[in-house]
Amino acid sequence: MAVAGKKYTDQQKEEFFRLLDRGGTVRAAARAVGIHENAGYNWLRKTGLTMARAYASRSSRNPRSRSATWSKL
Repeated sequence: MAVAGKKYTDQQKEEFFRLLDRGGTVRAAARAVGIHENAGYNWLRKTGLTMARAYASRSSRNPRSRSATWSKL
């Protein structure tokens, strides 16, 4: 049985992580480099990184305001 070659290039991975570093989402970065979104999440998990969203609680002044904070763990 033959082993398949690399499915994604090193350039795709580098560009994917560069886009994330610039504040992009996994979905947007994956689309931009031509990979499936799940592959992007797999790469994050394999490198030990995560994308976490934290939303501020709604204030009485502006009930629609929310703040997204991205962090690498």
